[in-house]
Amino acid sequence: MSRYKGISATLCLLLAIALVVTSCAPRATPTQAPPTLAVPEPTKVPPQPSVYKIGMSEPMTGDYAAYGKSHVQAALMAKEEINGAGGINGVPIEIVVEDEAMTGDGAIAALTKLSAQGIPVILGCFGSSLVLASCKRYAEQGVVLLTSSSNVRIHDECGDWIFQWQGLDDDYARYGYVDVVEKLGLGINELAFVYTNTDYGAGVEKTFREVIESKGGKLLLSVPLQAGGKDYRAEITKLKAAKPKIIAFAGYETEATPFFKQVKELGLQAQWVGGEENIALTFGEALGDAVEGLVGIKIGNTKLPQAAKFVQNYAAKYTDQPMYGADSVYDGIHVLAKAIAQGGYTGAAIRDTIPKVAADYVGASGPKKVGTNNASPMVFQYLQWKGGKLVDWP
Repeated sequence: MSRYKGISATLCLLLAIALVVTSCAPRATPTQAPPTLAVPEPTKVPPQPSVYKIGMSEPMTGDYAAYGKSHVQAALMAKEEINGAGGINGVPIEIVVEDEAMTGDGAIAALTKLSAQGIPVILGCFGSSLVLASCKRYAEQGVVLLTSSSNVRIHDECGDWIFQWQGLDDDYARYGYVDVVEKLGLGINELAFVYTNTDYGAGVEKTFREVIESKGGKLLLSVPLQAGGKDYRAEITKLKAAKPKIIAFAGYETEATPFFKQVKELGLQAQWVGGEENIALTFGEALGDAVEGLVGIKIGNTKLPQAAKFVQNYAAKYTDQPMYGADSVYDGIHVLAKAIAQGGYTGAAIRDTIPKVAADYVGASGPKKVGTNNASPMVFQYLQWKGGKLVDWP
């Protein structure tokens, strides 16, 4: 073998050993740069608006326009008080009104117009049928509704976007009408019930009848009145034939005014028990002795200082008396201002904050604490027409 070949083989062997040793030796770890931390973007706070808009869906035309007018006036009173005290954190509120025309289609149209303006909360829907027709749209669009409608179906069918701001029909019938009937002491077997043929009237009649029957009593007659009707002589004739000692009435002033005029004309005699609408001053002034002796069930309590102040201020400002539901609207605006200030100006924030700010709120219409069904409690006061004036009863 050549000497050079031997040297080459030796070099190759040494090189191979060096490579193996080098590959097995620990490698120096290069200095690594610290990981780059993602810097979170600053939370985007919605810009504060120049005005907070609160919507109203009310019957501004038609047979129930007087209620809509009174509700809007009460809302404007609250607006002036809030803005006069600095608004919501320095931002004023504005009331935006749409006419629902007392129809389901009108309620949907009003919601559509108000929602298009970015308004996240609305007061109104004067009637259970209007709420039930439109409430799914409120949930879909993330808009809150505060309504005076007291139908017991609303929460189950509409969900948590709807707040029933004046309680429930069941409470009205069970703890209002039935309580008065029992206190009258004329028996519970000679009763009749007259009601406007709406979800509201039918709901009160249904609960009243069920409670009376559970107590061993009986309704001689239930008489529905056509909503917006003018002639009820046929219904009054039926009542006269049945001869009930007590007749309960659940209907708006629109139907009650012609009805009681015709009751007097036809000489129907009975002890009347009426609702909130039948003890409005405008109602008594229009009917005089036609409603003499009627016992009315008022939601709320005029003896509360908040209630007395509201009526006094309303009368001074508008030279008129507030109609049914106006005090509740007034309270609603004040509660909403607190909810927006505390929770923010979105539908979800207002929905979630209303129960918190309403928990200890007592206003012109009474306490507004809402329960798990999003309904405020009903507080009652009983009044009676005597000599053209309202007096405490009994």
